[in-house]
Amino acid sequence: MSRPYWIAALDGTALAGYVVALAARVPELELSLWQPVVGYVLADALSGITHWFADSQLSEVTPVVGRVLIHPFRDHHRDPAALTRHGLLELCGNSALCSIPLLFLPLPATFLATLTLALVLTNLFHRWAHDERPPAAARILQRWKLILNSASHARHHANGRGAYCVTNGWFNPVLDRLTAGK
Repeated sequence: MSRPYWIAALDGTALAGYVVALAARVPELELSLWQPVVGYVLADALSGITHWFADSQLSEVTPVVGRVLIHPFRDHHRDPAALTRHGLLELCGNSALCSIPLLFLPLPATFLATLTLALVLTNLFHRWAHDERPPAAARILQRWKLILNSASHARHHANGRGAYCVTNGWFNPVLDRLTAGK
């Protein structure tokens, strides 16, 4: 299936809207250790839950969500390297769209900024786990296990089950137990 123009337009609009919504929260940012850590772990958990849902629930022809959410995940399993050919808008657009409402929650801005930024960048991290030679900064972050690396993610593609978390993979042991046999 080719990518409809309206999805590309939606991705670009969503990414721009996300940047504006995030910028509005910048004055509220505060120095905190727990907020970014919890936000980053939660982003990994949400990436895994979304990945599990898209891999195992609904259909690619389900109205709206099938084309926007389910299809890209299923297509990735048919051709894992396709992710390495996607541009930034395609990688981050739908995550930005889902992240915008989160920035309006009455929660600490530093927590929300970390959570949503990690969610928006998750598919880029996922792409780098598939790249034969990701950028040098990505390789350093992968080596430190701060973002998903190819070794951690290979298990998911080997059997198509488990290891669903694609921000950094930290939450995989928990999610794997929760989704075993489902």
